[in-house]
Amino acid sequence: VLSVDCHHVQLLIIEPNFHIREDCPSPLSDDPKISPNTFCRLFPFHIIFDRSMKISQFGTSVARILPQIRDRGCKATELFDIFRPKIDFSFESIIEHSSGSFIIRTKRTSIRSSDFLDRGPPRSPLIAFKGQMLHDEEADLIVYLCSPVVKELDDLRRCGLYLSDLPLHDATRERILLSEHCQAEYKLTQKLE
Repeated sequence: VLSVDCHHVQLLIIEPNFHIREDCPSPLSDDPKISPNTFCRLFPFHIIFDRSMKISQFGTSVARILPQIRDRGCKATELFDIFRPKIDFSFESIIEHSSGSFIIRTKRTSIRSSDFLDRGPPRSPLIAFKGQMLHDEEADLIVYLCSPVVKELDDLRRCGLYLSDLPLHDATRERILLSEHCQAEYKLTQKLE
């Protein structure tokens, strides 16, 4: 379209088959883009629970650490306590504080002491997880994407985990390797002195 009043050309682009509905917030489809199995492989440390705190999905590594999470009707409040932030372990409290990170710990009753035999010196069998809790408003679920709180390989072994259990995108793997490297350098320095 060329206008007499303007010194430039304005073009109008018309796409005949593209329609955006007013009531549709996004042109994306509602179909799931990722299967639950793929999600579990990508996030081996995740827990999904509903408003009644009933766990509906969990990662493969979480299931290996806590086999009782597989029980039907298992509730997150039966297995875990919220360590940080200091709030009640309820659906509403989590939604109110969802902008921060969460640390949850297993309850003493959720891990059998036999699960920790032959994994190093006796230690408190509490396992902590750190991550983010996201509210899926559409499904009305809380998705907790987390990692185990471990500082070194021995901590990982005591939990019954291996370095390969941690996903590549998780910084925990690098932290553990850096810790091991620093410990090895320190021991070498002690030998040289």
